[in-house]
Amino acid sequence: MLSSLVDGMGNLAAEANRSGLPVPMKALRAHLRAAAGAAHAAGLLQASWLWNELAYHLKYLAEYQAAQSAYARALEIFQNHLPADHPNLRIVRGNI
Repeated sequence: MLSSLVDGMGNLAAEANRSGLPVPMKALRAHLRAAAGAAHAAGLLQASWLWNELAYHLKYLAEYQAAQSAYARALEIFQNHLPADHPNLRIVRGNI
């Protein structure tokens, strides 16, 4: 059930970020953080997607320290689940 919630939240967050406006993400932000934390604690790879979407939003708002923290969490999850040469690792490292 958590995996389905994470997938839904990830889709909503990605859509909000693609809008190019911060307002659509505002209503999701606290829920996104909670879902990312729960997914991370459960060891789900999808948690990296949520942390990455949150980080993207925070960076857009110039909340750089918070964005860096969220990107670091995404990177940690990727490092635990993906091979060292996976493209997602390079992307997140570049975002940090």
